[in-house]
Amino acid sequence: MSFSLSSETIAEIRFATNYDSYERVLLKIGSPRFRGLGHDHTKVFVRHATDYCDRIALNYFNEVAYVRFLMTYLGSYFYEDFRYHRISAILHEVPEAFDDRIDRARSAFVTLGDRFIGKNLSLYVADLKSFSGSMPADGYAGNPDYVLDSLIACHGQRSYGLEPAQRYAFHQEAQKAVQHLGLLDLTGHNLCLALGYWLGFGFYKDPLFPWVRDKAREGGTPTLFAYAQQRLGVQFRMLGNLHG
Repeated sequence: MSFSLSSETIAEIRFATNYDSYERVLLKIGSPRFRGLGHDHTKVFVRHATDYCDRIALNYFNEVAYVRFLMTYLGSYFYEDFRYHRISAILHEVPEAFDDRIDRARSAFVTLGDRFIGKNLSLYVADLKSFSGSMPADGYAGNPDYVLDSLIACHGQRSYGLEPAQRYAFHQEAQKAVQHLGLLDLTGHNLCLALGYWLGFGFYKDPLFPWVRDKAREGGTPTLFAYAQQRLGVQFRMLGNLHG
């Protein structure tokens, strides 16, 4: 008598067997972040990344670990974000012989990081501060295109132009978030536009940002906006310590 295990069962066994190692790697990448995220949300994130890697046939431990690394910087749904198309396109290729997708994705991420992240997140912090300082108190109640232009302009000489289809993609993503979170006002749209820019497309369903859903349920746009501002201040202080 013989029997075989389903692919789902095999995947579940692999996940359970490797989870502790997955978690250790994440704590090494960002201990404060993942300790703050908590065990349950971290487990959801790990499973999300593992399922994604299964879909694109990246099954080795180090391959999956690197994809999780990408997600911690670009968002768990970076593959839905046109800004990171070069990276996701590499990962989605079907290798014909030697599989070097991770090496090439790493090179693409380094190029992106040199332009928009910087050592110890220095460029990211500078751009975020530039945007935060450029927005008037009532800016989120204004024209969404003004908010989007302010987001692009925050990069200074590293800013880039947007094709009409790309502008539409940003607004469409913000509208998806508005619908998902129930923030049915202009300020909600603009807030989601900004959060999508900084946290990545799909931020409203991202296991890395459970506070987005929690605060939206708690008090809608005002509560989410206030909490996002609070987190921004904390982030500035934490990252400021890295840069002296």
